[in-house]
Amino acid sequence: MPHREDADGVGDLSVDYQALMTAAAEAGADGLGARWAAVVLGTDSASVSRVEGARARLKRLVERGWLVEE
Repeated sequence: MPHREDADGVGDLSVDYQALMTAAAEAGADGLGARWAAVVLGTDSASVSRVEGARARLKRLVERGWLVEE
């Protein structure tokens, strides 16, 4: 996944990351939590490992400048 400054836009991201970016935009100021991110990715939000996987993807988006963590 490219850093934000090295990309032309969200279209440079994989389909899963594009889905997370869309969900984050729709969540607005409420923010996108890991459990909801797991649902967006089509995984079981009751599974701790799946939620942690979604959290890792969100963290990766933050680290690369795509999202801001509050």
